[in-house]
Amino acid sequence: PVFVEGERVNTQPALWREPKSSVSKEQYAEFYKALTYDHKDPLDVQHIAVDAPVQFNALLYIPDSAQDFFGADRDFWGLDLYARRVLIQHRNKELIPEYLAFLRGVVDTEDLPLNISRETLQENVLLRKINQVIVKQTLGFLEKMAKNEPEKYAAFWKLHGKVFKLGYHDFPNRERVSALMRFNTSALSDAEALASLDEYMERAPEGQKTFWYVAAPNREAARLSPHMERFRQKGIEVLYLLEPVDEFVMEGLGKYKEWDFKA
Repeated sequence: PVFVEGERVNTQPALWREPKSSVSKEQYAEFYKALTYDHKDPLDVQHIAVDAPVQFNALLYIPDSAQDFFGADRDFWGLDLYARRVLIQHRNKELIPEYLAFLRGVVDTEDLPLNISRETLQENVLLRKINQVIVKQTLGFLEKMAKNEPEKYAAFWKLHGKVFKLGYHDFPNRERVSALMRFNTSALSDAEALASLDEYMERAPEGQKTFWYVAAPNREAARLSPHMERFRQKGIEVLYLLEPVDEFVMEGLGKYKEWDFKA
C-alpha cells in the first residue's frame, strides 16, 4: 500500500493474481478501464492461470471497439508484461502473434528476473512458450464463444475479424483459425449475416470439394458480378470477399479440410 497524507492511493489490486471465482464482472470491467482508458466495458475477458509448461497469470480482454491496425494503430498493440507484479515492459509484442493484436491486458510470470533487459527479452524462450499457451487458450476461448454465444461471436468478428484473418500465417493452428473465420455469402439474404466454412460445406451439393469465392468492393458489386450467373443457375454458394486482405487469406490458406479455394 502507498499512502499520501494518510489516504491510500494505489487501490487497484493485481486482479490477475486473484482466484477467478472471487472476481466480479464489475471488477474485471473496472480494471480494464483503468488499464486501457477505454470508456466502454470490454466485450469479454479471459482469466488465465497456468503452471505448466510455464508458470504465468494473465488477464486478456477483447475490447468492444475496433482499432485500425492497418493504419494509425499499426504499432499500438501488445500486452503489459509483469514479473512478480512489477511492470517490465508496456505493450510487449513477443507475447502474442499479430493476428491477436486486438487483445489488451497483462501477463505476469514468476520465471523472469526483474532486471532483464529489453534485448534479452526478445531472445527469451519463456516468452515464446507463453505466446504458444496464450494462442491455444484464446483459440479455445473463441471456439467456445462461437458455439455457445453466436451473437457475441458475430459482434467480435465485426470488430476484430479483419486482423484475426492474418492468422492464415499461423501454420500449426491454421485449421482452427480457418474454422473461426466468417464470411458473407450468396446464400445469405442479409448483408450483415455471416457464415463459417463448415456451414458452407454443409449446404454444398454432394460431390463439391471447392470453396468458390468472388472478390468485390461491396456485396452488391459481388452479387452483380457477371461470373455469378452460372453459379446461381447451378445452385452453388459463393463466398463474398469484401476486404482487401481476403484474397491473400484464400491464397495463404490453400485448403480447409481437403477442400480447395477457387476464385
